[in-house]
Order: sequence, then structure tokens, then C-alpha cells
Amino acid sequence: MNDSSWVLKGVDPTARDRAVREAARRGIPLADYLTDVVLQNALAEQLRDPDGASAEAAEAPAGKSFAARHRIKALERSLGSSVTNLDGALGALDAALSDLADRVGELETATGHSAHDLGEQLQGLHSDLADLRDGLAAFQDIGNAAQHSNAAAHATLADACGELERRLEEIEAVARGAERAAVQLSATQQAYRVSAAQDLEALSRETRAQLRAGLDHVRVAADEAAAQADAAAAQLIAEMRALRQSIDNRLTESAAETKHRMRAAFAESGERIAALSERIATGERQSERYAEHVRAQIADVEDGAQSALEETALTLRRADAVLAADIVRTGESSRVAIEALRADISAQTAALNERQIEAAARAAAVDAKIAAVSNEAKAEREALERRIAAASVSLRDAIDDIDTTVSEQIDAAAARASELEQDITHVRRTLSAEINRVEACTLAALEKQAKDRTAGDSHARRAADEIAATARSAIEDMRLRVEEQMAALRGQQANAQARLDAVDATLANDGPLATVVSATADEVASLRKRVLHIQAADRDMTDRVVRLERSDADAAGAIEMLHKRVEAVAAQVPSGEAERIQRLELSVSEFAKAAPAREAAAAIAAVQAQLADIDKRQTDALQRLRGEIAQLLPAVDPGRIHSLELALADLRLSQLASVPPADDPSETLAAVQARVADLEERQAESLHRLRNDIAQFVAENERRLALIEDAAPDLAAPFMAIEQRLAELERYDIGVAFAELRARIEDRILGVEQRNVRTLEQLSGTIALIERHFDSAEGDEAAAKSA
Repeated sequence: MNDSSWVLKGVDPTARDRAVREAARRGIPLADYLTDVVLQNALAEQLRDPDGASAEAAEAPAGKSFAARHRIKALERSLGSSVTNLDGALGALDAALSDLADRVGELETATGHSAHDLGEQLQGLHSDLADLRDGLAAFQDIGNAAQHSNAAAHATLADACGELERRLEEIEAVARGAERAAVQLSATQQAYRVSAAQDLEALSRETRAQLRAGLDHVRVAADEAAAQADAAAAQLIAEMRALRQSIDNRLTESAAETKHRMRAAFAESGERIAALSERIATGERQSERYAEHVRAQIADVEDGAQSALEETALTLRRADAVLAADIVRTGESSRVAIEALRADISAQTAALNERQIEAAARAAAVDAKIAAVSNEAKAEREALERRIAAASVSLRDAIDDIDTTVSEQIDAAAARASELEQDITHVRRTLSAEINRVEACTLAALEKQAKDRTAGDSHARRAADEIAATARSAIEDMRLRVEEQMAALRGQQANAQARLDAVDATLANDGPLATVVSATADEVASLRKRVLHIQAADRDMTDRVVRLERSDADAAGAIEMLHKRVEAVAAQVPSGEAERIQRLELSVSEFAKAAPAREAAAAIAAVQAQLADIDKRQTDALQRLRGEIAQLLPAVDPGRIHSLELALADLRLSQLASVPPADDPSETLAAVQARVADLEERQAESLHRLRNDIAQFVAENERRLALIEDAAPDLAAPFMAIEQRLAELERYDIGVAFAELRARIEDRILGVEQRNVRTLEQLSGTIALIERHFDSAEGDEAAAKSA
């Protein structure tokens, strides 16, 4: 308790000054004086209240029991409050008594030191008295030897005794003065303690304000660092989202492009289906490589983020170690300063002891100056005690300040370290959550795409199988129809050949018809050659159909072999490469998205319509060829052959039955020649038309067969193109964009680390500035105390 504890609003300054003067007069602190006054007033009230209460109870009439009970309750309440006040006063009294006991102990200690010093002086005086007794004995011997000097010796002895008594009285006065000085010293110590407490309180307020300002600055810096880390994490998240958006856009564009190309391929012809298969394979490989690079990049980003976090944690640990080393170094310097101060105090104490010894020696040597030396020694001892007490108080205060400062610095450093660890933990949790979210989104998208890819793959496979089956059935139907038509043509040609042989046998005799037959032999021979050429063309067409069937079988075998190869590759793929299969399914799903079922059905219907149109046109051409052959070959027509046979028979009968006139043979020959010329002209025109039609038909069939033959090997071309595209994709490096993304992410992480390092450096500088400020303040206080 000190004077600062008795500071209340509304207290009269005059009363306070009077209390201060009374406490100073009594030689006790103001708080103790006020405690005594409060206790005395409380005891006086307790002593007065029972008497007043009993008097009021005695004076109260008997009929007023309610008022009596009310007064009794009021008395009980007053007694309770008095007891409470008494307990508080007793507590204050106990505290005052304990303080007084401490002060009495200190006074006893000081008095013991003074008594010890006085005892030493008394021992010196006793030794002086012993010396004096020896001298008196010598004087007595001398007085016995010389009686005439006895009176003078007694007078001298009386003077010496008076002087001794005077000195004893002076010593007693010195002791009383020492007691008064001890009282004054205790009062001075109390005042110094109060002033030191006030100074310490002011210093603590200043230190608290400075520390609060420093901590606010550090907190602002930490908040800025956390904001920068959050901004970096948000920017990283935005970049990852932009990357995902760009990937989705690229996938969408690729799907749209694939869809467009597939539609064009289905619209154009069956050959574009092979090209579409090639594009599908290309998309599969690209998606595979793309997903592999994405996962590799995500793994690299995770490794980079983990390494950055580890480096940041290592940097924080190093900063913590540096702070701990600085704190230890500060503590060591403080201990060294305290030891130096203790050494100085010990040296001063030793010097003071030496001075006391020298003063005692001088006092023993010079009896005449004992009092002066004693006073000087006493004054020096008091000054030394005051200096020692002041030095002890200053030392304790300095030690307390150093301990407080070091503890506050350690607490502040620990708080800053914990805040930094919390910020780092928050950043790590944020980054982990974002990375896990990105991974979850990516995995969900990949799973969905894998499901779509599986469905599209099965649908595309079914559509391809249906298209192949339809093409094979159409080719088989065409082959059967061509064989039937060729068989019919062979039958008709055989029948015509038989009838022509019969006509040749009939016309083999000599006569007018022999000339006609001989004239038409060349045409018949050319007609036979053309028929043979048609038969050769038929055989060639049959051979081409056989080759087409063989090509179809080879294509089916190639497809089966490719399926087996895919199954073998799938069987050889290890368990760790399941992601590649998923990416392949992703490409197939894109193909399925690009070519829906209705578009595939429409494309198949278009192909079937084209095949039906080709079949119809070939059937029409064959029918036209058959009609033209029937028209251009009269021997093949049974009616015309029969009419020709009747005409020949009539001609022979007319020649045998009648004798023509002289000019009839010439006229008959002219008529026959005219008819033969007409027949030759008509047959020449018919043969010319037949030749043109046959040439056109053969050319058209050759062109179509050439197209079919050229298109037949293309059934295996898509698979070759797929392999070529796979080789190109293997050579193509699609990870450039992800490498750039990784570089940007590493740059961002490096920037965050650099900002964290700069923040830690600023924090270390702030701590060093605070330590220098405390060191300068302690140096100023030490200089002021030493002064």
C-alpha cells in the first residue's frame, strides 16, 4: 500500500494535507495513518451503536412492537455492516501490522547494525579504558613513589573520568541520533520506495505503450503478409480455374470439330468413315497425352506447393532460432552487466571497509580526534549505507525491469511465432483445400467423361458393325444379282449360238443365199468377236466381283485382327495405365457426342440408299443391254429367225417351180442386192449402236468396279491412319502449356515466399529496434541512478 492508493475524487485537499502532516509527525506512512483512523472510527461506531440501540429499545413503549422489531432489524443490519466493516478494517489492520512488522524488522536490522557498530566502538573504548587503567596503575606506582604528586594525579584522574563520562554521554547521544537517523532513514526509504514505484509505473506505462505500438505494427505486417498470401492463393485458384475453363473450351472445340468432320464424312461417303475413325484415334491419343500431362502438372504443382510450404516453415524456424539466440544474447549481456555492477558494488564495499579500517586506525592512533573520527566514520557509514541501499534498490529494480523486459520480449516473440505459424497453417489448409477441390472436380469430370466415353464407344462399335454388316449384305446381294444376270446372259448367248449354228448349217448349201451368207460372214464374225468380248467382259466382271469379295474378306480379317490387337494391347496394359484407357474412352465419348445415334442412322440410310441406287442403275443397264442385244441380234430372236427361215424356203420353192425370163435373174439379183444392202445397212447401224452401248456399259462398269476396287483396300486404311496419327501424337509434345503454367505457379509461390521473408526481416528489425530502445532506456536509468 502506498500514497497512490489513497487518491479519491471529492476529497478535501485541506483534509488530505492535514492527514499528510499528521502522518509525517507520527513518522508513519500516510496509508498506515489512514488505516488507523478508519479502524478507530469503526470501533467507535461499534461501541456507540449498541448503547444507542439499547437506549432506544428501553425508551420504546411496550405497545410499539413493530417499531421495535424494525429497529432491531435495523440494528442487526447495522451490526452486520459494522462486522463487515470491522472485518475489512481488521484485514487492513493485519496488512498494516504485517507492513509495520516488516518495517520494525528492517528497523531492528538497521538498529542491530548500528548496535554492532556501537559495540565495536565500545570495545575500542574498553581497550582505551584498559590502557587508561594500565596508565593509572603506572601513575599509582609513580604516586606511591612520589607522594607529592598524588593530588595532581587525583585531579588528573578526576578530569579524565569527567572526560570519559562526557564521551560516554556523547556516545549515548550518538546512539539516540542513530536511532533518529534510522527512523528518518526508514521514512526516506519509504518515500524513495513510493517514488520508485511511481517511476516504475510510469516506465511500465511507457513500455506498455511502446510494446503495444510495436505489436500493432507487427500485427499489421502479419495481416499484410496474410493478405498477400491469401491474394496469392486466390490468384492461384483463379489461374487453376482459368486453366480448367481453357481445358473445357478446348475439349468442347475438339468435340465440335470432330462432330463437324464426322457429319461431313457421313454425308460424303463410306470412305470418310475411315477418315473419321482416324480422327477418333487421334482424339484418343491427344486426350490420353493431355490427361497425362494434366495429372503430371497437378503432381508438379502439389510438389512445388509442398516444397514452398516446407521452405517457408524452415525459414520461420530459422527466424525463431535467430530470435531465441538474440534473446539469449540479450540475457547474457544483462547478466554480464549485473555481474559487473555487483563487482563494482563489491569493490566499493571493499574500499569502504578499507576506509573504515583506516579511520579506526587513525582513531586508535589519535586519541584526541576520536570523536571527530567517529562522527566522520558515522557520516561516511550512513552515506555508504544510503548508497548501498540505493544501489540495492536500483539493482533490484534493474533486475526486475530486465526480467520483465526479457519476459515480455519472449512472450511477444512467442506470440508472433504462434501467429506466423497460424498464418502458415491457414495458408497450408487453404492451398490443400483448393488443390483437393480441383482434384475432386477433375476426377468427377474424368469419371463422367469416362462413363460417356464407354457408352459412346459401345454405340459407335455397334454402329460400325451395323454399317459393315449392311455393306457386306449389299455387296452379297449385288454379287448374287450379277451372277443371276450373267447366267441368264450365258443361257441366251448359248441359245443364240445354237440357232446361229443351225442357220449356218442350213445356209451351207450353194445358192443365192450362199452369196448373202458369204457377204455377211465378216459381219457375223465381227458379231461373234464382240459376243466373245462381252463374254470376256463378263468373266472380267466376275473376276472383279471375286476380287471385291476377297478384299471384303481381307478387310473383315483386318478388322478382326485390329480388334484382337486392341484386346492384346488392353491385356498388356499394366494396372497403373488405367488412366490412358479412360482417356481413350473419353475420345470415344467425344466421338459418340459428335455423332449421335440418329445421325449415324441417317448416314447408314444414306449409304444404303446410295447402294440401292447403284444396284438399280446396274440392273437397268443390264436390262437395257439385254434388250439391245436382243434387238441387234436377229438370229437370237425366235420370231425373226422363223420369218427368215420361211423367206428362205419361199425363195427356194419359187426358184424350183418357175423358170424366170432372161432379164429376171438380173432384176432378181438387183432386188436381192438391194435387200442385202438394206439388211447390211440396218445391221451396220444396229452393230454400231450395239458397239457404242456395249462400250459405254463396259466403261461405266469398269469405272464403278475400279472405284469399288480402289475403295476396297481403304477398309484397312483407317487403321493405318490411326497408327500414323498415334505416332505423330507420340512425337507431339502437348505439355508446353502446362510447363508454362508450372513456371507461373512456381513464380507465384516464390513471390509469396519472398514476401514472407521480407515480413520476417521487418519483424526482426522491429524487435531489434525495441531491444535497442529498451537498452537505451536502461542505460539512461542506470546513468541517472549512478548520478
